[in-house]
Amino acid sequence: GTSGRGNNWAHGFWDINRLDSILDVHRRLAERSDAATGTLLLHSIAGGTGSGLGSRLVEEIRDAYPHKPIIACAIAPFASGETALQHYNSLLALSWLQKHADFVGLFPNDIIMDGIQRQFGVAGKSDAQKVTLDMLNKYIAQCLAGILLPTTDVTPTEGGFEYAQWVPSPNPLPFDPSEFASSLAPTPGTKIGLFSTSETVVPSAVNYNRYNAIQPSWDDQLTSLTRNVPVIPGNSKRTTIAARLQARGVLGSEYWQKVPIIESRLKKKLGIPESGRSKLHTIRREVVIKNSVLYGLDIKSPARSLTMAYNSNDVFPIVSDVVASAKSMLEEKAYLHWYERYGGNEMWDVFDESVELLETVCENYQALAR
Repeated sequence: GTSGRGNNWAHGFWDINRLDSILDVHRRLAERSDAATGTLLLHSIAGGTGSGLGSRLVEEIRDAYPHKPIIACAIAPFASGETALQHYNSLLALSWLQKHADFVGLFPNDIIMDGIQRQFGVAGKSDAQKVTLDMLNKYIAQCLAGILLPTTDVTPTEGGFEYAQWVPSPNPLPFDPSEFASSLAPTPGTKIGLFSTSETVVPSAVNYNRYNAIQPSWDDQLTSLTRNVPVIPGNSKRTTIAARLQARGVLGSEYWQKVPIIESRLKKKLGIPESGRSKLHTIRREVVIKNSVLYGLDIKSPARSLTMAYNSNDVFPIVSDVVASAKSMLEEKAYLHWYERYGGNEMWDVFDESVELLETVCENYQALAR
């Protein structure tokens, strides 16, 4: 629709005049596709439309296509507050995504802004320059492009390299949502992940051009990638269930010489044992590395990048803060009449179930660090 939903999850979830037409567009797109492999949902969870309509769509799509994977990418609001109802909306949306999506990629505005501010420091920019919403959106787009764009595999062989899907002409492979979700979320109780990329939104002191032959080294790419991983607060220990690294622009032998270093440094950064196993965790934890000759859609581009999606207990403080803030508001019955206007008395059960579900998710992630 052309109007919002008053920052109200219940308004967005129940009061939808055009739900059938929206789902019809999705159905037609799926039928037109040669191979509809799944659904990618990108939305904010702070307001009424993104949280409420997003929740309704993921539920409806799951019912219509029970065997097709759903990847949900949710933009989480600043903790300092974007709307008065953001904690309710985030709680309800995350619980719906936890129930119906196969993998939930979380993009918290606070974490992204911290990463961009670190880029300002590295680039030697003055404090007067501020992080803009365009920068936040560009970083999110870079993370998604690094994972979602088609790839052309390359593997080292004795005396050379084997370029898959390249003969007689480039034929890139599309993104596989099923393989992506299953590798990053091996258990249904822990399916929320974060992203990081070596791409920067702040111009560096060295003005690289994506069409110049000289590109940042793979060491520089790895440094940028790990710098954009959020800082762990206090004495917390990061423990990662699974990680997926997508390298793009893989040409020549330099990259393959760096692969063992890249894998080792990422395991250390993510808290993954070198063996992939620990005494307390039976699931094998590892960094899955995917390689592509193509940087993006232009086969002539010499650019390169590293992009990572990972599932770790980094999400615990994010989700637990949402639950705690929403519970505090519920105890005061703050703004509940706004939700009851569209959900009636059912809203109490909806809130209780959402709190219970996300508290279980928090317990699952908290257990990783034990």
